[in-house]
Amino acid sequence: MNETTTRALLLSSKSFAFMTFIVSCLIVTAAFFSQYQINTSQQQQQQQQRYKQHQQTINMLNKVTAAQITLLQKQLVLVAQRRELSAVLISGEPTQIAEQQKALDGAFPNATSICLISAGVDNINKSGCIPITYATLDSLRQAKKEGSSSIAMLQAGTNAAQLLLAQRVTDQNNNIVGVLTVTFTPKIVTNLLFMDEKVDGYAELLQGEKNAIVLASQGNVKSKQGVAPFQADIAGTHWHIAYWPENVLAITPSFTLIIIIFVVIILMWLLLAAIRSYLHKADIATLKQQLFDLNSGSMKTKYTIIDSALREVSSNIQALARTKTVATATKSPPTNTKATSEIIRKKIEETTFEDPTELDMLEDNVDIAQSIFKAYDIRGIVGESLNSQIVRVIGRAIGSEAQALGLRHIVVGRDGRHSSPELSEALIAGVLDSGCDVSDLGMVPTPVLYFASHHLNTQSAVMVTGSHNPANYNGLKIILAGKSLAGEALQTLYHRIEQGDLLKGQAIRHKADVMDDYIQRIADDIQLSRPIKIVIDCGNGVAGSIAPQLFRALGCEVIELYCEIDGAFPNHHPDPSQPDNLQDLMKAVEQYDAELGIAFDGDGDRLGVVDAMGNTIFPDRLMMMFAHDVLLRMPGSVIIYDVKSTNLLGEEILRAGGEAVMWQSGHSVIKNKMLEMDAQLAGELSGHIFFKERWYGFDDGMYAAARLIELLCQDPLKRTPTEIFAALPSRKSTPEILLAMDAAECKRFITQIQQEGDFPSAQITTMDGLRADYANGWGLVRASNTVPGLTLRFEGDTEADLAHIQEQFKRQMLQIKPTLSISFSAKASSLSSDESTSLSLEEPMSLFFDESISMAPEQSLAVTSATKSSLTLKDIE
Repeated sequence: MNETTTRALLLSSKSFAFMTFIVSCLIVTAAFFSQYQINTSQQQQQQQQRYKQHQQTINMLNKVTAAQITLLQKQLVLVAQRRELSAVLISGEPTQIAEQQKALDGAFPNATSICLISAGVDNINKSGCIPITYATLDSLRQAKKEGSSSIAMLQAGTNAAQLLLAQRVTDQNNNIVGVLTVTFTPKIVTNLLFMDEKVDGYAELLQGEKNAIVLASQGNVKSKQGVAPFQADIAGTHWHIAYWPENVLAITPSFTLIIIIFVVIILMWLLLAAIRSYLHKADIATLKQQLFDLNSGSMKTKYTIIDSALREVSSNIQALARTKTVATATKSPPTNTKATSEIIRKKIEETTFEDPTELDMLEDNVDIAQSIFKAYDIRGIVGESLNSQIVRVIGRAIGSEAQALGLRHIVVGRDGRHSSPELSEALIAGVLDSGCDVSDLGMVPTPVLYFASHHLNTQSAVMVTGSHNPANYNGLKIILAGKSLAGEALQTLYHRIEQGDLLKGQAIRHKADVMDDYIQRIADDIQLSRPIKIVIDCGNGVAGSIAPQLFRALGCEVIELYCEIDGAFPNHHPDPSQPDNLQDLMKAVEQYDAELGIAFDGDGDRLGVVDAMGNTIFPDRLMMMFAHDVLLRMPGSVIIYDVKSTNLLGEEILRAGGEAVMWQSGHSVIKNKMLEMDAQLAGELSGHIFFKERWYGFDDGMYAAARLIELLCQDPLKRTPTEIFAALPSRKSTPEILLAMDAAECKRFITQIQQEGDFPSAQITTMDGLRADYANGWGLVRASNTVPGLTLRFEGDTEADLAHIQEQFKRQMLQIKPTLSISFSAKASSLSSDESTSLSLEEPMSLFFDESISMAPEQSLAVTSATKSSLTLKDIE
């Protein structure tokens, strides 16, 4: 074998290609880190240089402004030292004082007024030559006491704005005889600042700290972004300068060396591929020649083949040639060399070409109603709009969507409903059909599933659950890439199914158990300073599988109520947002002398709370406690609450030093808004509470209860939970009120009231319906995302305030739809079954409703306060 052949073999070998790849990666990596260090060093030097330049700029602005002010003050001091000024002030003669003031015009040609005020500044004539305000008096008193007053713009931001300078006047014995004041128009401030100095960026002269007033400015206001990075106080004034440097584009790191190396490596790989292709073609030509020689009987002793796979074919041809020779020598029947050659030729073709594997597109003729794709989840009646075949197709769509996002692993869990095992199996089969792996948790609460998506690092999960809906309902809650699918994202799944855009593949399923990990994670996070007796009502939902064990692990004495899992929910509806569903819990708290009662919904992601006195503590009030606690460790954090929550919550968040953000209702949209704003806490009136601080940012009724108990036990005043809750700010308020209306008409109604509604003196919010906030309360009307109708809620400082706000809404709603029959009755703060707030249409319908319960449009219902507590619905979503 000659040297050229040896080199060719080396170039074509897989080991050489692999080593070349490794060396190339090492070279690129080394070059990258080297260049990165160089770029980082250069950037740091440039940043330091820019910082010095910006610091010099604001120092220059400060120096120039201070110098101008010093000149004015010196001029004022010199004038105040004139003997004639003290003489006329001692005389007290108004005529002489007026003449002296006029004589000073030449000293201050740009002044709007020059006044000599006697030493008794507290008793000056209010009709004097300058307006007397509290600020003026402060300046006069300061000048009398300290010699001169701090320069300030009086009545800044108004047409009466003026710059005031005040200087003490003394006699020859240094006795204070009065004060000289000079006022100027605001224009002089502009002349004082930035007149001769130009800046890159934008600068402002500001007076005051909070709600500072801009006195003058210079530069490109587009550079003003956020808080000014450079600020400087001006001595002897109430002013400071704020400076925003020009928005310099970030310096693009120079990766020229890396690019060159990368291009060289690509060219090297292309050259290697070209060489291998050339050698491959040469091998094919050699094999063809070998076959020709075989047929012609002129075989050579050796044929040089570079490719190892084709060398085997060449060896087979050589063996065939030897067989032919032997056959000829023994006069055996001739071998069918043509047929054999064809077999070998086929082998060559198979070795040369690779057939791509095409994914089959499955067409499922399953009738799936678009109506089950709700605002926040997928939900329907089992056996009617939802069955295992439908769920399997949806599972395949979920798996296909996941892979479109670059995901290949989904965690699946289910609640305790009778239909959930079958639907869960169908879901898993569908996801596996798409080629996406599945970790099956079995029966777990929804928060445990969410926890598993973090713990197992999938960031994607699907829960088979009907949540708090009746037993014949079920559905899916979906998270992909850490984001809840809601609204348009759910409709995307439907359209994927409708268009047959479903992947087909093979995947792996395995069982997973994270229950113990979940309990341990919370036990490591929550520390109780004292034991506490609690009653837990799981409503026969899936939270019963873990909640008692969790709270005992935290050190609580736990009384269990309806913690046996039963998908028929035989004791009460698993919805803690409805006061009727908390009656048994209230009785148990009293019976066992517990300090607290906590309740969970059907899948454990919502929380309900009652105190020892039987009071329901609504989630927006719990959020006040949570906000104060979170902001102690994370000051300035964003905290989100929904439009149905009290505005007292927003005030408490601001008071505690946080940023309060009101957002649309719905656990999915709240969760996604948290991701967008990096919020540390969020909550909505329905009981979904989301902690990111110390947790993962998903709604978890059990973790929220643990955080609440931790706060109650750590109260520095040693108060009982009832006393702590009683101290929270509160108002007269109504529960949610449902006004039945066709879904399409609801949307038109809300659009019209947003455009035409007139709510004088109210702050209007239209992100989700229309909310009007007044100084003494608020009101809300919005289209429910799950119920065919409008939902309303009201709150006021007093019963009279509440009634007034309700009347405002009634008047505006009747302007939109005069045929509405609307009446508010009973005391709004009462939640008992014999006192209710009602609204009625031509077909009366009135019910305290949670937003997340929905009613099928074809159902009709008439409810009175006497029958409300025993109400059962045949068709509630």
